[in-house]
Amino acid sequence: MMLLPREDPADALIFRKDEIKSQPRIIDASSPLRRSQLSGRYPEACFVNLGGDLASRLEALASGQCDALTVAMAELKRLRLPEDPRFDCQRLAPDEFCPAAGQGLIAFEIRRDNPLAKRLEPLIWASAQKAMDAERKLQQLIAVDRFDVAGAYVLV
Repeated sequence: MMLLPREDPADALIFRKDEIKSQPRIIDASSPLRRSQLSGRYPEACFVNLGGDLASRLEALASGQCDALTVAMAELKRLRLPEDPRFDCQRLAPDEFCPAAGQGLIAFEIRRDNPLAKRLEPLIWASAQKAMDAERKLQQLIAVDRFDVAGAYVLV
């Protein structure tokens, strides 16, 4: 497995500009981890899973189907979305709002016997690999599976 440099691993909460950020009533969050952490911050909120790509979720937010939505900062940055005057974005710092293990990483796999593997080696980022290995190890140690609510973030 080869890893590219890690993008911002934080999550983000996106609000309509006209929304009161102190108490969103309906939050689009499909991840059990995000829901769990946000329920501590917004105990009165109801969580929904609107599904779809980010563009359709943003349109749902704009139309009032929810008051806020969650998304990975890495997704926002990699998609190079322009600033949208309808929305405010609040970055949820990883030291306060633990992201999912591996969030912000892009990995690709190639067979070791593939001649291309040797040529791709310079693309491997050791710090990203160390972070991913440590986050995976933590999940193994606490026996986390994909249905558990547990985040992991290692800063290398």
